[in-house]
Amino acid sequence: VDPIERIISSPLSRALDVARRVAVRTGAPLHTDDRLAEMDFAGWEGLAWTAIPRAEIDAWAADPLGYRPGGGESVTQVLARVRRAWPGIASSADTTLVVTHAGPIRCLLHIASRVPILEAIQASIGYGSVTRLAPPGRG
Repeated sequence: VDPIERIISSPLSRALDVARRVAVRTGAPLHTDDRLAEMDFAGWEGLAWTAIPRAEIDAWAADPLGYRPGGGESVTQVLARVRRAWPGIASSADTTLVVTHAGPIRCLLHIASRVPILEAIQASIGYGSVTRLAPPGRG
């Protein structure tokens, strides 16, 4: 594994706390990027799946890219902001650690690996897991 030369993190504390610990251990500079924040679930935030009305879950399943869960962001909106962050991540020759959340990781999987978006949003991303991606051509 290449040494970490730079860290870019979501500004949300559950990611930023990890990024700060890694920065201390590695000495790598740490930057935050709001575009790497988790999908905004608005009215669904903090709710158990069982507390969300079935009709709303069904509406999201019927339109997985365009539906805005809880009135928050759609996958299409998250993808657009993560896509705007990608050039800043991919353009550096430095080995970069991106500390973010499952939603943005799925978007990065689509962008970096060209996995179809409907497939990428179904990817299982474990809590605290590592997903290694490389810009096309740097494989």
